[in-house]
Amino acid sequence: RHPTPANSACNPDSCELLHAICTMEMEEHLPSDAELLSVLDKHDPALRCRVAAELAAAGPRAEHQRKLLADHISTDRRAAAMLEWMGEAGAAVLATKLGRQGDGLAQRMAMESLLAMGEIGAATLDTELVGDDAVARRNAAEALAISDFGTPYLLKRLHHEEADVRICAVWAMSRVSCLTAADALLLSKLLEDPSSEVRSLAAEALSFLGEVGASAMAHQLASPQEQTQQLVAEALGSLGKV
Repeated sequence: RHPTPANSACNPDSCELLHAICTMEMEEHLPSDAELLSVLDKHDPALRCRVAAELAAAGPRAEHQRKLLADHISTDRRAAAMLEWMGEAGAAVLATKLGRQGDGLAQRMAMESLLAMGEIGAATLDTELVGDDAVARRNAAEALAISDFGTPYLLKRLHHEEADVRICAVWAMSRVSCLTAADALLLSKLLEDPSSEVRSLAAEALSFLGEVGASAMAHQLASPQEQTQQLVAEALGSLGKV
């Protein structure tokens, strides 16, 4: 289970509700919508954390309750926090709000929550990056660009079979603040991509890297593709390298 907040004392108004919910597994009882919303309304983070742990432990039986919390993330930050505490189960339902199912605020809150979940959140974002929802794909790419765990996932998707996935991945790579020379070399391979948009974004991303990017691009001056040679020459020229 996830750790509870430091203040773990249960206030009197919450104790009865907490007892009922925390015995759900034994009694095969899950909180009703009203009970769960009541948990959100109470100023009792220890209660919310414990209920989140129980909902995570309930597995598929608590799918409705997790979806209910997800429906409230745009209006109540506490709902997002409860889902964060649920680990993979919470991440999966947060991901449903990254795309067309979520409004703009819900999408942003889902992104922030998944980022706060570290490796679990990054793995979930990667799943959405290769999913069918184009809105979720772009939001996932944007979040992975600023995630401490995102770069390996983006590098992995640079050669995905779908052009739009590659476009999102290389666009996100242009927003990553620190890439290694090895990362830049992998990125430079996209200068020969069949998609002109991918090629253009790759050149832009490499240009942002200064000397590291210029060195990687220089390897592609010997490309057998004339369009790649021209693109590299123009990019290097803009950097004052040719």
